[in-house]
Amino acid sequence: MTLQSVDHALTVLEILRVEDTVGVTELAERIGVAASTAHRLLATLAERGYVAQDRDDRQYRLGDCALGLRRTIAADECAVLARETLVELARDAGETVNLAVLDGRDALYLDSIPGRRRGAIPSRAGMRTAAHCSSAGKALLAAHPQPAVDRLLPGDLLTVRTGATIATKTQLAHELGSVRRRGYARDIEEWEPGTLALAVPVRVRGAQRLALTVAAPRSRLRMDRRSPTPTPRERELVLRLRAAATELQARLTR
Repeated sequence: MTLQSVDHALTVLEILRVEDTVGVTELAERIGVAASTAHRLLATLAERGYVAQDRDDRQYRLGDCALGLRRTIAADECAVLARETLVELARDAGETVNLAVLDGRDALYLDSIPGRRRGAIPSRAGMRTAAHCSSAGKALLAAHPQPAVDRLLPGDLLTVRTGATIATKTQLAHELGSVRRRGYARDIEEWEPGTLALAVPVRVRGAQRLALTVAAPRSRLRMDRRSPTPTPRERELVLRLRAAATELQARLTR
């Protein structure tokens, strides 16, 4: 691919970043090339997943790869802006605080501030956890209607990490209903034995959401999945999480 072709390809992506769709003829006119050249350019970008063609009107739009890059850049920007909130929450809670985003079937941890107390949960920055068995993942999944969750997690059986992990989609649907009613998610040794966590969603822009979590060892965060009544420590941390989420949402949507 020549430098001119690269320039044309970037121009196509810039056009589609602003506009929803574009056709071959219109694109050819806008970048000053023959229609056949524009078609080959779009075909190459489509093959790599950077654009996609609608089957009905034959128009082109951004593809999954381009959208994924845009989401990654946006998430990284959010992590930078969220750093101060995470540091303050970790200081006040005394436990490890994480910021995560939903990435396919996983919760991807963008940043993490380790707790200052002895035996604090290690940083999860850069790690992934299965969405169905982590507080961050469940907080993010619960923001979607069940059909969208079914598309993200096809099939009924789910990967089991511990004896407490949710193993089926039926169980997960019930759990996500509880998350929506409570307004926060819990992980009671579902991802890792001895580790418990709480998470709340943070709306960023449009449908995009992050999850803010606090993780602690079992000795300092008692929770009973059979009881609808939160423990005093659980209630305290949820209040801190919600206050931090409100502050973070205001910071990210200015």
